[in-house]
Amino acid sequence: MATVRRAGRYSSTDVHTTPAGAWVSHVVLAEAVWVVSSVYKRTPQPLARAVARLLAHESLVLQDAGVVARALEHFAKKPALGFSDPLPD
Repeated sequence: MATVRRAGRYSSTDVHTTPAGAWVSHVVLAEAVWVVSSVYKRTPQPLARAVARLLAHESLVLQDAGVVARALEHFAKKPALGFSDPLPD
């Protein structure tokens, strides 16, 4: 089991344990993609490969993995729109 915390201010109610590993929300995933893209100047192709690896990772649980997979497909076809655009708020 892994213990994870949501982004932002932390309290004892923000700690989550999942049997599969760390849980990653849409917001955290979108922010991570944005930071890697903006700060580290990565292009869409390596970003898409990285998100695909996160989807396949055995110790991570992505929020609504099917939604993330569809957003990834959309991003691969039209990278100018950005990865986070198809994700729900």
